[in-house]
Amino acid sequence: MGVRTAILGASVAAALAACSLITSTSGLSTDEPAAEAGTSLDAGEAAVPVADAKVDGTTEAGSSSYRATVLADAPLAYFRFDDTNAVAKDETGAHDGTYKGAVTHVAGALAAEPSNAAFFDGSTYVEVGDVGSFVGKTPFTLEAWASPIAGATEPACLTAKSFAPGGVNGDISDGYTLYADVGSNVVEFARFAGSSRSGPAGTGMANGRFTHVVATYDGTNAAIFVDGASVASKASSEQLVTTSSPLTIGAGRGGIYCYFHGALDEVAFYDVALPAARIKAHYLAGIAK
Repeated sequence: MGVRTAILGASVAAALAACSLITSTSGLSTDEPAAEAGTSLDAGEAAVPVADAKVDGTTEAGSSSYRATVLADAPLAYFRFDDTNAVAKDETGAHDGTYKGAVTHVAGALAAEPSNAAFFDGSTYVEVGDVGSFVGKTPFTLEAWASPIAGATEPACLTAKSFAPGGVNGDISDGYTLYADVGSNVVEFARFAGSSRSGPAGTGMANGRFTHVVATYDGTNAAIFVDGASVASKASSEQLVTTSSPLTIGAGRGGIYCYFHGALDEVAFYDVALPAARIKAHYLAGIAK
């Protein structure tokens, strides 16, 4: 009996010690570290507002959700502009760009993320290189969140891969542009081949507010989507050729004209025409809170 009592007493003591350990640790925090917070902005740095909208919970909020949504569609290149040096990082790892001029940063486009957007002052841009020629009638998609500001004196390119033999004063002979018309900020998308051009004109963007802009070409029609909705479409039959001009963000004609005034964020390129449902999904992921 003495041995059995001692064993029983030891078992009870061990059980009480385990309960004590559980009780003592139950109050500890189990929060994970904050995920991928963007570089904070200085107090005096201007923030560019995003559309004040909500979704019904079908789309997860936050930068990781938006990034995952974009990467799920296999972009050719994807730029988030959370950079701190001269390199504009491509999230796919294949086509890093280079900031040309003193590109600065402001608050980003995504509603649930305190990350950065690139701010272009009308003379700066990003050069990506010989990427995205989309020759012939190859389908493709261009995507950006854009927040223009007043003061532009020329069309403002969100992105382009375009060549003009006469430079600033000549007409574009090859390539494509996604740009905002001077004064009205009406979004236009054009494809060029020789003296021929075609493409739709969409709706205007408001100054100081991020707008989700997508241009698609499916081999027959060029289309523009604004804030997740189709706003314009037009037949486009030009056979594009490879141009000597690099792909640029925030400028056109290789970086000599069509400078953007304002902020650009989450710029992506695809070698397919994204369907309307996926474009809507990107927009909803971007405005989710």
